[in-house]
Amino acid sequence: MAKSLFIIGSDTDVGKTMITAGLSYVLNNNDYNVCSYKPVQSGGIYYNNMLTAGDALFVKNMADLNEDIAKMNSYCLKEAVSPHRAAEKEQVVLAKDRIISDYQALSGEYDYLLVEGAGGLIVPIIRDRYYIYNMIQDFEIPVVLVTRTGVGTINHTCLTVSYLKQLGIPIKAIVFNGYEGHDYEDDNIDIIKEISGIDTTFVFPKLSEEYKIKELLQYEFEKAFPVQKVLELF
Repeated sequence: MAKSLFIIGSDTDVGKTMITAGLSYVLNNNDYNVCSYKPVQSGGIYYNNMLTAGDALFVKNMADLNEDIAKMNSYCLKEAVSPHRAAEKEQVVLAKDRIISDYQALSGEYDYLLVEGAGGLIVPIIRDRYYIYNMIQDFEIPVVLVTRTGVGTINHTCLTVSYLKQLGIPIKAIVFNGYEGHDYEDDNIDIIKEISGIDTTFVFPKLSEEYKIKELLQYEFEKAFPVQKVLELF
């Protein structure tokens, strides 16, 4: 079975997909047998005339992963709302047994596996019964927390860390995404490290539109995520 990490966010749209792609690319580019898995995607996109998990597709393309996109995602929902609500509206039954089975199958084929969540820690997958944190507990894997650097991040990040600790879920690192070099961002990072007690951190910059060019983005991945430091997370 693969050594695995669950990529969780302090909020929605904090850059989990970007960071999953970065960690996956660095491992793959250094000849480690790695894949990523997106259990549930809401807000899917149409690709080759099929509703597709855009997050998984982005990671696959940016990290040069050689895996069928269908195996990298169990459920893809059309509406960009919480997975439980999208599933209800689209009359899709989300089964945790399938998610666990798909995770185990993929884990059996790779040495390293990065699992990307949907939104934050307490996002419902199945109303009143199954949340992102339940999935992490079922997989029995530690997390990497992706968060912002700007105003509000101290509260969001530290509350997420606190709840993860209450649940007994190990936190391997915090990734601060969207860094612009302001002194208040440095102060936010320092305060979060002090409050959380988590010393292993990565900082990924806010990128301009030109970084949609694949090679430029991969260059930034290599700078931000030294492969030896990444390996130490597992």
